[in-house]
This record gives sequence, C-alpha cells and structure tokens, in this order.
Amino acid sequence: MNLRRIRTYAPLGTLVVVCSFSVLFAVQVATSCESFIDPKGRSSIDFAPLSGLIDICSRDELMCFLLMVDSPESRKTLAVFVSSEEWERSRKFEVIEHSRSMSVQRVDSMSIEKFKNAKDDVRKRAYVSDQNQPVGALQLKEDIPLGVVEEADDMISTARLARLTPPTNEGLLKSVTTVSVLTLLRLKSEILFLETTEQWMFPFYSGPEPSSESTKRLAKQWLDCIRDKNRN
Repeated sequence: MNLRRIRTYAPLGTLVVVCSFSVLFAVQVATSCESFIDPKGRSSIDFAPLSGLIDICSRDELMCFLLMVDSPESRKTLAVFVSSEEWERSRKFEVIEHSRSMSVQRVDSMSIEKFKNAKDDVRKRAYVSDQNQPVGALQLKEDIPLGVVEEADDMISTARLARLTPPTNEGLLKSVTTVSVLTLLRLKSEILFLETTEQWMFPFYSGPEPSSESTKRLAKQWLDCIRDKNRN
C-alpha cells in the first residue's frame, strides 16, 4: 500500500479529499468480469476488470500518472480500474465516502529464481509494520500488516490496513481507514503487481465497521477473473 497517493485539497477553507490510489467506485460491483487488453500493446494479458469498471489510464494519461506517481520506478502502470460514476465525482473533487480501486502494474521479466526471491521479499514485508512511510497531507496513525492472504507457485497476495488522520481537527475529514491487497503474479511469462484497495472516510461514511474481508474477497474475485480470461 502506497499511502503517499492520498491527496487533499482545501479550497476556501473547505477540506475535500480525493483518494488518488484507491478504487473510486462505491456502487455495487457485479460478480462478472469484462475483457481489457492494454491498448498500447505493453502486455498480452487480459486484465479482466470486474463488470462496471473503466480504465482511467486509457482515458486520461496525466491523471493516471498523477495517481501512480509514487510507485517504484521498476513498475510500469498499465491500468487503473474504477467505476465511471466515481471517476466523474473524483474529477469534480467531490468527497467519496467509501471507495474501491484496482490497479495493474508490470515489471520487467525475471527468471523463476528471481521471482521466488521477489515472493520471499513480499512475504517478509507482509508481517512488518512501517510507521515511517510518508503519506502526504495526512498522518499515519496505524499501519497493520495482515500477513499473507493467499500463495501459490505463480503468485502471492498480502494485505495491510492503515488508519490516517489530518494534521489538525479543523477540517471536515476526521480519519481515513484503508485496506489494500497486493498480489504479485507470474502469468504468460509476465510479472504483474495487482493492487485492490478500499477506503472509508469519516465522518462521511456511516456504514458497518471497515473490515479487511471485503477487500480480500474483491481481490480474490479479480484474480479468478484474470485466470479464467487467460487460460489459453
């Protein structure tokens, strides 16, 4: 989870938050999935976004860059999937109470041995809290590693939960809770990082207590869709 992608705006003293890294769709996600192959030809994989989602990067390259600007240089962002409704709301800097996002990044091809080493590194960090990671305009109060969610020969998924607060209590926003599932996947000789994120903004959000389980289910559903679309 790269918490630096949170951006805050305070025009005329009113705090409006745009969740730059997370999924920008609060609407119910359908259980089916669509087909999406990178229009620039940087990958042959069908990223199989869940039904109802659109890719930001093929519509607005500048916005795509800004959303993922803090990613490691070794990763190339290929797609960021959000709902069209929340995409429009985010462009208007409207507060989104509960949001989700799914991003796809690719790294250069690596040998099986290097892939195993990369999995080991992801596995180690899955259990280590990082209280020193920069988060832009918000302050990191808790960083809770949730360990390994799923692992197979060709993938590993880990989860984290974080709670953040503004530097002062003067604005409307009081706190943000995020859950992120990061999946390292080897498919068709390509190495992908898939990130599924959910975010809850308080006091705007008034639903059930945030839980990592919904994010884990969403990430698992997306991974299953990708596997099904790329069987041949």
